[in-house]
Amino acid sequence: MAKRTKQQKNNRDTSKNAQVGKKRKVRQVRQDSRGCVQNKSTTGLKQNAKTILFLKESNAIEGVYDDDSLQQAIKAWSWLIKQPKLVTSVVLKTHAILMKNHNIIPKEKGNYRIGPIYIAGREGSNWVVIPSNMQYWFNKANHDKYWEDIKESHVAYEHIHPFIDGNGRTGRMFMNWQRIKAGLPILIIKESKKWDYYLWFK
Repeated sequence: MAKRTKQQKNNRDTSKNAQVGKKRKVRQVRQDSRGCVQNKSTTGLKQNAKTILFLKESNAIEGVYDDDSLQQAIKAWSWLIKQPKLVTSVVLKTHAILMKNHNIIPKEKGNYRIGPIYIAGREGSNWVVIPSNMQYWFNKANHDKYWEDIKESHVAYEHIHPFIDGNGRTGRMFMNWQRIKAGLPILIIKESKKWDYYLWFK
């Protein structure tokens, strides 16, 4: 009889401990939902919010504010960030995704331009040499490890201006791709600070 009583006591203790464990988990979930405890999930949400803000501000710099363009930018970035290297096919596909619903000639989406273009009165690279200029750019951009080198590559990309439209937005995506690969955080250039940003290209 004493054995049975001891076993019953052990069972009650086990059950009580289980209930305490459940209560602790419930409290932990409540803490997480209030944002008091940061876990992998909340960190991911913060990173995602930062990415969306970067893309939203990047679009705004070019006077693009519609939700569809933001969604396409998110799709382009989500694809780009998974790529191990910057090569012709990656640059062209990023542009094609970003510009999917934009009002430009279909053959200009995801293809280098085949004509002249002017940026603030300055002519971009002659379209004939864009492929060779981009190949030189890839050779440098894929090996940049420091912010000053990445910034230099970004300026070089914008001087080439390989597309008929979407150069600024793709260029900032490639710049942040480089930053992440180099272990640096995403750089958000706000529309309100675009004139400071433009000074990079003087």
